[in-house]
Amino acid sequence: MEYTKNKIPYDIQKILNNYKEYIDTKIYYYGSIQRVDYFIGKSDIDILIFTDNVDAIISKTSYYFHINKKKFRKIVWNYKNKLIEGIKVMYYSDDPEFRLEISIYDEKYKKYVIADKSLPNNISFMLSLLLIILKCLYYNIGIIPKSYYRYYKTNLFNYIRGEESIFVLLK
Repeated sequence: MEYTKNKIPYDIQKILNNYKEYIDTKIYYYGSIQRVDYFIGKSDIDILIFTDNVDAIISKTSYYFHINKKKFRKIVWNYKNKLIEGIKVMYYSDDPEFRLEISIYDEKYKKYVIADKSLPNNISFMLSLLLIILKCLYYNIGIIPKSYYRYYKTNLFNYIRGEESIFVLLK
């Protein structure tokens, strides 16, 4: 997860490399950048950061990307009956084709977060095809609203994780 399966444009990769050097820690890629459903210029780039000092990484991230600290939000989720706490923030570049979702976790959660975030990277051909179709309908053709796109994408990933049925629509 330290490298992407999809190519990131050079100027964006340079920003990410400089950020990694600035915070002096590894960054891990997950999400569509690691799958066939990555749409260059449409999909955001998801990164994970693990640290022993979450507050310091928040401060450095805020400074580097010029993000107000009020934009950082705490997240708590359940992974196999273990509560995982982290911080998320979206970075919106001046370039509308570059959006970055940054997730920051304490090092103690690393094995759980990596296990959870790696699962959707190894999905079947049919599920990949469903994701591509869904993203085409949303990004390229624009015939479904953002709320529907998020709803069906969330349900698809819940299905991949074995948490719920695939789509109410398919019942």
